[in-house]
Amino acid sequence: MSMRMKYSVLRITALLLMLTLGLVGGRAQSAYDIFSMDTHEGLADALTQDVVSDNQGRLWIGTESGLNCRNDDGTMTLLTRESGGLTSNVLRAVYHDRATDRLLVGSMKGGLCVVDCSTAVVQPLAGSEGDVARIVAAADGGAWAVYYKGIVRHYDFKTNRLRTLPLRQLYGLDATLRAAADDGQGCLYVGTSNGVYAFHLADSLLTKLAASQLSKTIAALWVDPVKNLWVGTTEGLMLVNTRDERVTAFKRRGSEPAVIDGNVRTLYGTPDGQLWVGADPGGICVINVNDYYGTRGSRLPLRWLNAQNSQLSANCINRLGGDDRGRVFVSMSNVGCDILTPSQLPFFMLTTSAYSNVAADADDMLWGGGTAKILRQVDGREWKIEPDQYDVIVMTVDSLGRLWMGSNYKGVVCFDPETEQFTDVGIKGLYISIAYADADGTVLIGTENGLYAVREDKHHRFMVNQDTVYHAQMTNHTILGICRDRLGQLWLCTKSEGIYVFGADNRLVAYLHEGAGLPSDFTGHAVADSRGRVWIGTAEGLVMIPDVGKPQETVVVGTAQGMANARIQAIAEDNDGRIWCSTFGGITCYDPDQRQCYNFDSAAGVPDGLLASAVATLSDGSVCFGSKDGICSFRPAAALDWLAAQASQSAVASAPVATVEGSKSLWWIAGVLLLVAAAVAVAVLLYRRKRKNSFTAVGNVPDAGDAPDGEANQPAPITVLDQQFLDRLTAVIEQNLSTERLDKDFLTAQMGMSQSALYRKVKALTGLTTNEFIRNIRMTTAARLLKEGHNASETAYLTGFNSPNLFRKYFKDAFGVLPSEYGKG
Repeated sequence: MSMRMKYSVLRITALLLMLTLGLVGGRAQSAYDIFSMDTHEGLADALTQDVVSDNQGRLWIGTESGLNCRNDDGTMTLLTRESGGLTSNVLRAVYHDRATDRLLVGSMKGGLCVVDCSTAVVQPLAGSEGDVARIVAAADGGAWAVYYKGIVRHYDFKTNRLRTLPLRQLYGLDATLRAAADDGQGCLYVGTSNGVYAFHLADSLLTKLAASQLSKTIAALWVDPVKNLWVGTTEGLMLVNTRDERVTAFKRRGSEPAVIDGNVRTLYGTPDGQLWVGADPGGICVINVNDYYGTRGSRLPLRWLNAQNSQLSANCINRLGGDDRGRVFVSMSNVGCDILTPSQLPFFMLTTSAYSNVAADADDMLWGGGTAKILRQVDGREWKIEPDQYDVIVMTVDSLGRLWMGSNYKGVVCFDPETEQFTDVGIKGLYISIAYADADGTVLIGTENGLYAVREDKHHRFMVNQDTVYHAQMTNHTILGICRDRLGQLWLCTKSEGIYVFGADNRLVAYLHEGAGLPSDFTGHAVADSRGRVWIGTAEGLVMIPDVGKPQETVVVGTAQGMANARIQAIAEDNDGRIWCSTFGGITCYDPDQRQCYNFDSAAGVPDGLLASAVATLSDGSVCFGSKDGICSFRPAAALDWLAAQASQSAVASAPVATVEGSKSLWWIAGVLLLVAAAVAVAVLLYRRKRKNSFTAVGNVPDAGDAPDGEANQPAPITVLDQQFLDRLTAVIEQNLSTERLDKDFLTAQMGMSQSALYRKVKALTGLTTNEFIRNIRMTTAARLLKEGHNASETAYLTGFNSPNLFRKYFKDAFGVLPSEYGKG
């Protein structure tokens, strides 16, 4: 695989299949990177039937326009009837044999062909004509090809022999064949349009299985490790006990997605007992078969994957498959295919950009907030909020499990999951910054005009009261953060005048500001940890209050202490007492016991645009931060292990051979030393270099002398069409720089492509994310405007920055000087 391909795959947004109530004992599942392919990536058409990988890891995709091969360098090769020797272009099934590294390809009308993966030479199989429906593994190392019109053929890859079982002709099987599964014990199960048949190979006996209960159209079959048969039908998923033919039909519970009792089109089982079930529509659910049997069938352990709760391209699942590398292949009707690869990065996305805010309840149910809708991430179910213009910018969950959401100038809404009802609480016409569920059931709302308290009366009506007591003791009333400590004191973070601390009697206990305990007057988020300490996020670092009885005694953690970026957005404590902060530059972990910072940026999978106060933690240790690209999740221990491994690899690559040979104990000593000594230095260096290089212009480039240290990225050679694409995209951005509508949704509409396709195209051509590309143009335009005589405030407005402070920060990051100093000297 080329370096460009490896980089592209690693940088594709990662996804996680979340744990649900059906999972037993806190069992964790893998995170997957997702790589989507459609006609934009070179597929002949978007109706994919099967995806397999060969022994070199190349992907072979069967479509209705031929057989596509994705090569190591990302290019696509197409085999057709006209150019490659296939007997038909309308493919229905593709199967790969590891022993010979050859494909068995089934098509409509044309029957079977064998393809040598190393040479791409096609060999039609004489006597195999007909309409192939599916190809599955045979227990003897060959393959079974199922034909719609009552024929099953066995192919031996070693001898190149083809054997035919004419079930319709010999046994009068008057049904359309659609699926098959070999149990490895001499029985071939065949799925048809009116049930399942068992063909006993030793005595050529054909019998109908559970005839009274399995009379539906069968689309998929899988024999599990205990030799029971899982059956996918047009009306849902069923399990057949093959010893007594007892049938279990599964039904979804409550509002679960319509998968297990929907139109199940495909099943893919892994050797470790994971069953992937695909429906159209409905998406995917994954069943831990071992857990199912372990609970004696009392419940079906499920987790869901769909276009709502993940980066999956669509819910119209056509075929599922996988390989021995752990990859899962998802073919979708008229959409293309998604390749799911076990993630190599510690940070991964739970949702798309449609859901950027995050909250979690006491049952570990994770919620996402978006524009006019909320999402229950566990199963992908959505609820609409009225009015349509309601943007969820703050979220919290109260002690009763109700979800509280705030939207700028649109007020506060409460959602009760039990009744599925929304209640408009009020507080309209104000900028809402934070919602905090207090221990007594009160919900505190921070706004640009002070604090509001929402309480429920005995008639279950919400009563809203504007605070006057705290208000009178404060000189700044734009409240960005709220926290209650172990002494009952209330901490109120303000936008530009520090933080106020009020005692249980509502009197001001302490006022912290720049020069008096804080490095900055901008305080955005505050949390109380498990040891009773309070942590405050500021624009210049993290502040710890070791003893809340002495609020004026503070400890500051900033860039001098190892933080790569000190502009704190949100704060969370993990299960081991470490503090995790989202910042303008990524995510930082601070270990208060070791007094050590660990920094993570995009190289670890951290998304752009991490949001203020948007964070949630789960009982399994997972931490979730909200961002403009969606909800980002990670396991703290796994993230730190990954960082240590990166530092170890860097050290090993540069060390003499003698230093990497030795005992296991020496390896661990080296790892610990590298973690403490090298991880921070490497992470900070990489972060600063990335920030410096990320603003090298594409399109309108400033003079070479204007770039920091004269450095510039060297983009890969691009074609004329690629340059036309960049020119058009640049023009769209430049024409809309000062408008509020300039975002990824607007760009995708203007360019006529999906967000994922736009992201991949921009990344491949420039090395930048979409957000970085937009910011790059904002900065180069700003440099030009400043040279033309515009002042900093005018330039900030003309380049789309509502915050002059934010504009100054980005400009200094890009060019090393403030806008007011640019071009001087």
